[in-house]
Amino acid sequence: GGNRLSGLKAYYHLAKSLERSHEFDVVHTHLSSTADMFQFPLMAKIDTPHVTTMHSNFPFDRVEHWIGDADKYFLEWIEPAPLVTVSRRAAENIPFKLNVVGAVHLGVPMAQYRFQPNPPDDYFAWLGRFAPDKGPHLAIAAAKQAGVRLILAGIVEHGIKESADYFRDQIEPFIDGDQIQFVGPANMEQKLRLLGHARGFLNPITWEEPGATVVIEEFLEGEEASFFALVDGKNALAAWLRWCSENSIFPGQSIESSSFESSLHSRFFWKSFSFSQTGSACRNEVKPRGAKAR
Repeated sequence: GGNRLSGLKAYYHLAKSLERSHEFDVVHTHLSSTADMFQFPLMAKIDTPHVTTMHSNFPFDRVEHWIGDADKYFLEWIEPAPLVTVSRRAAENIPFKLNVVGAVHLGVPMAQYRFQPNPPDDYFAWLGRFAPDKGPHLAIAAAKQAGVRLILAGIVEHGIKESADYFRDQIEPFIDGDQIQFVGPANMEQKLRLLGHARGFLNPITWEEPGATVVIEEFLEGEEASFFALVDGKNALAAWLRWCSENSIFPGQSIESSSFESSLHSRFFWKSFSFSQTGSACRNEVKPRGAKAR
């Protein structure tokens, strides 16, 4: 919480935690924000095997729309550190020669998800954190142009000015409680119900996300209605939604075949994204210490 421009507490907690590194077999850290960069010079001093999972993209020297050049100053500590990405594409996007020892997909608790073969309700869903790069404003625009209902669920980071302003200016004015609805943050039960009964899932992100768990969750919980869209600023999404509505076709369902083999669907996602599979990937593919880049 608090102002993300301040890294003092982040540095303190990282330093104090790593002081106890000798008590553990492996230290696993995460890289997703600017303050996380502090860990690399600190970890360079420990003897315990360690590995870092990268959840976001470079540059990490950034604040809102401002981008600096300090990433390169940390390379002497980052380059030898074993790094894991959440997708192989994320590894390809790294602008430096780093010690990427493997890719481990984000896992989900498969037992909590049940494929829903029943006809969906008459709404589309958007789920996530309210931020411009997540595209909820694009989902709203597409739904309004297509004349379909949209239910939005997720977190508004009121403590971050940019996020609060974005929600107030680009999301809130369009919430009417009818065509465009906002139900607030969703717990697991609410999320499963929202995705499982949705006619389709809109994910019009505006950046190349390393790994989107919510998309995996929708494919596991939804039926043919599952829909994943990258929007380029044009009206393609709205036109597709309108066409689906007018022709009673659910996104993700082909005209030639309206059936979907749920057993194949389930086996694919279990093989790729279950906790057991991602855990195996960690053991088989990732060597925390002394591993060499591929």
